[in-house]
Amino acid sequence: MEILILLVVGVGALVAFMAGIALLVVYLRVGSQADAGPRPLPRAEAVPCPRCGALNPPGTPTCERCGQPLGPALPLRPAGPPPPPAGMPHPMPRPSVSPIMTQGPAPRPATMPRAWLEGVGGAMANQRAWLDKPDTLVGRSTACDIQIFDPKVSRKHFLIRFGRGAFYLQDQHSSHGTLINGERVMARRLRNGDRITIGDTTLIFHVES
Repeated sequence: MEILILLVVGVGALVAFMAGIALLVVYLRVGSQADAGPRPLPRAEAVPCPRCGALNPPGTPTCERCGQPLGPALPLRPAGPPPPPAGMPHPMPRPSVSPIMTQGPAPRPATMPRAWLEGVGGAMANQRAWLDKPDTLVGRSTACDIQIFDPKVSRKHFLIRFGRGAFYLQDQHSSHGTLINGERVMARRLRNGDRITIGDTTLIFHVES
């Protein structure tokens, strides 16, 4: 009789132990699934919240974390300058401009012969300046028709005037004076080949006969 009682008690204890093991396995499996939580959304599909920065599934009207309304996602714009407003034409690229190194004679009065100043020394060396109108002002100022970058040249040094069929030079009360063929003058008629010196610059007057 005692053996039967011990057997029943042992079988009951074994059944209770096995049931406890089964309940423990079920509990651990359910707990691991609960801890795993929902699958994280890919950043390419998620909609960020402008308030808290949380990522929300596409199409969600409000943020799941803070309740902030979510608008439609804006498309990414490529890097670069912003496009012009609607209706405005796109700006055309500015073409590169090469400086003109040489310049020929400009149109002149029909009765005026072709004449020019040839630089043979100083700031105008190896340069040619055409006399293309009846009055040509020469000096250091940008207002002059022929500008000479010589510190000894006055802002308005001399004037060459064409009249009565000839060219005349008139000094404009310059500081260092004007020399024609080595002689200081205030006014003189110019002849082909005359050498004009102002400051450190020497010019040869040429006129076609």
